[in-house]
Amino acid sequence: MRPRTAAFLAAPLIAFALFAIWFVRRYEIQPLERPNNARQGKVFDANFQRCAPEDPGRTIVVHLEPSIDIAQPAIFLNETPLSWSELGNELEDILKTRQKRVIYVMPNEQVPPRFQTQLLAMIRHSIFVDTVCLINPRHPPAWYPPALYRGGGSGGLRASVR
Repeated sequence: MRPRTAAFLAAPLIAFALFAIWFVRRYEIQPLERPNNARQGKVFDANFQRCAPEDPGRTIVVHLEPSIDIAQPAIFLNETPLSWSELGNELEDILKTRQKRVIYVMPNEQVPPRFQTQLLAMIRHSIFVDTVCLINPRHPPAWYPPALYRGGGSGGLRASVR
């Protein structure tokens, strides 16, 4: 092979390699974990206008209930009981496609404050939560309690045959 032909073939290969390296570095897929310096979800009172739900039927309320069997209280996502380890995955499944990522937290006076704080920290550190609205049980907002959120695309449409 002549040196001229080798140089003719090597130049496009080097250019392609440099482009590939630039492309991979430029469009690298970022991890879903929130970096240490990223902002956390902001916390507001649920009576604040920013916390008014657009569609009360799609409102997600997280609350704790005392549990006798285990050391930690039970987490409820609306009416669905969850374990502490399942909360992050459930929030991701529900909120990843939503434009307005708001979670409502209802404190329970029967649960020790350290668990309330731990729950709030878990929710605020989720990358899928932008806003956390605290519902005061003594002065709930006018829309509370919300209609139960039931997944599915029909929106409750019922067909009847006559």
